[in-house]
Amino acid sequence: MKILLMCGAGASSGFMAQAMRKAAKEQGLDDIDVIARSEAEMTNNLKGTDIIMFGPHLAYKKDALAKDIMDYSKNGKTIQWVFMGYPSGWGMEKMGVDLQKYVDGKLTWNQVMENGKKSWEEARKK
Repeated sequence: MKILLMCGAGASSGFMAQAMRKAAKEQGLDDIDVIARSEAEMTNNLKGTDIIMFGPHLAYKKDALAKDIMDYSKNGKTIQWVFMGYPSGWGMEKMGVDLQKYVDGKLTWNQVMENGKKSWEEARKK
C-alpha cells in the first residue's frame, strides 16, 4: 500500500511519514510505503498511490488539490471506486467489529486479516 503524505514543503510530512513507517514496521505491516512530498509535487507522485493524506494547513487549497486529483482520475490513471464491492453487511457486522477490537487492543492486525478472510468467504457463500 502506498500512502502519499502531503504538506506545504514536504518537511512536516517527512517527520510524520517517518513515524508512520516506524509504526507500520512495529505492527508487522511490511507492505506499507509512506512517502512525504510537498503539495507542488503531488501530481508527479500519484501513480500507484492508494491513499493521499494532506496536512491541515493545506485546507485553504483543498479545491485546487481536489481538482488535480479529479483530473488525474478522469484521465484514466486510477482504479474506479467500487461501492459495496463486498458482501452485504460484511463491512459493519464483521470487519468493522474486528477493526474496533484491533483499536481496543483485543486483536492483532494478523487476527483481523485472518478473521476478515474467513468471514468474507462465509458471506460470499450466502
